[in-house]
Amino acid sequence: MDAPNLSLFLAEKLRLSAPDATDLGAWLHDHFLNREERPHFPSNLLPQSQWQTPHALQQTLTSFFTPPSDSHPARKGLYGIIDVTPATTSGHITGLAKDMCQGGVALVQMRAKGCSHSHMITIANQLQELLSKFSVPLIINDQAEIAAAIGAFGVHVGQQDAPPSRIHDRWPHLHVGLSTHAQQQARDANDNHAVSLVALGPIFASPTKKGHATPVGLETLALVRQEITKPLVAIGGLTTMGRAFDLGKNGADYGATISALAQKGSTRRNAVCLGLALWLGQQMAGSLQ
Repeated sequence: MDAPNLSLFLAEKLRLSAPDATDLGAWLHDHFLNREERPHFPSNLLPQSQWQTPHALQQTLTSFFTPPSDSHPARKGLYGIIDVTPATTSGHITGLAKDMCQGGVALVQMRAKGCSHSHMITIANQLQELLSKFSVPLIINDQAEIAAAIGAFGVHVGQQDAPPSRIHDRWPHLHVGLSTHAQQQARDANDNHAVSLVALGPIFASPTKKGHATPVGLETLALVRQEITKPLVAIGGLTTMGRAFDLGKNGADYGATISALAQKGSTRRNAVCLGLALWLGQQMAGSLQ
């Protein structure tokens, strides 16, 4: 993910004048993106008066660095996915996860490829220990047994993986996320008592999954949002602030990304940028209802 043009983003998405967008963009760069503290993006919709003008938005964003009074996980926000391979070191993974947390992510998923059981357990345990310090839930891809063994928040499965009902029957405490790639699949997931999170995608073409399913687009995302009540995760091609804003505006509770948060040295900055854009899109959607 390239460094975003904040002024251009603000002018296009919030429809600010060029001078206001330039001034607010400079403020965001100096006083928001470069803060060391973790931003806490609220899950609830705020009154328009708290974010629709540059001055009001500055005041509201400054408040995001005050730790919340409770430690409950965020109900909306950025969903970071971390790929783990046999060559991946625990230090690299925990460093990446820490940068994600410092950037304000709401959820983290561990996705292991070709790893031994012992390697997955080791990495998962270290991630769980780290993320718990930030009250960020950990989701394990596919491996429900590992998720249950380490006390993770949940497990994520695809259409061809173990049925959510089987996982729920054995480990009822696990929150199950299910990938969907069409409206009907999303409706079915919403009606399935064993599913906690409905993931829809790819919304845009994914840079990490070549030859994957055809992108469903923002229109389908918006239609699915109208039809389901469970938390909705939008995944696939989330690589810019503009796309993050559009996901939020079209009903995504969470925006999932891999590549944008995998770049060494820019993970935290990218997380803050995408989290902010997603939150602004969600606020815009709320104001249009």
